[in-house]
Amino acid sequence: MPAKRLTPRPKCSVPGCREEQRQRGWCTAHYMRWWRRGDPESMGNRGWRLGRHIVRPLTDIIRVTASGCWEWLLTGPKRGYGRVVHRRRVIGAHRAMFAAFYGPIPQGLSVLHHCDNPPCVRPDHLWLGTAKDNQADAVAKRRHSGFARARITEQQVLEIRASALPTKTLADAYRCSTRHIRDLVTGKKRPCAG
Repeated sequence: MPAKRLTPRPKCSVPGCREEQRQRGWCTAHYMRWWRRGDPESMGNRGWRLGRHIVRPLTDIIRVTASGCWEWLLTGPKRGYGRVVHRRRVIGAHRAMFAAFYGPIPQGLSVLHHCDNPPCVRPDHLWLGTAKDNQADAVAKRRHSGFARARITEQQVLEIRASALPTKTLADAYRCSTRHIRDLVTGKKRPCAG
């Protein structure tokens, strides 16, 4: 049987709380509120706030570049986008910053960058759009040809169309099917190339 505590534990440091301290000077309930929401006095889900999760670390984990971008230095493995944990979920730092400054992000919309810099979290460099808007923006800025998963570049499409080699030889050279080569030559696929 464990020994009985002779002195009572101090009370929770949150004003008005009469529970005993457990961790970090708070009772279990206030500690869990701090752990979940970043504020021991937080009451329930009130959406995004400019709280400890976003504002406090800005000076430590944001670098201002010559182009004016605020680069989030804690980037993850996903193509250089910054990441942050909010309510035990990992989300993009750009999404967290947008929500903190402009409010909740509607379902089905993405947070896009005017500056095309994935780690940038500067609020005026961010805008809302659909996946289709993102693709159109990428094509307009010549980030890709409009075919996101294309293994054959625009230049290669032009070479294939100009070539007199048999379809099978071209398919082997470009590691794709003969059907794909035929569709590229006839313009059924990628008609805008050239």
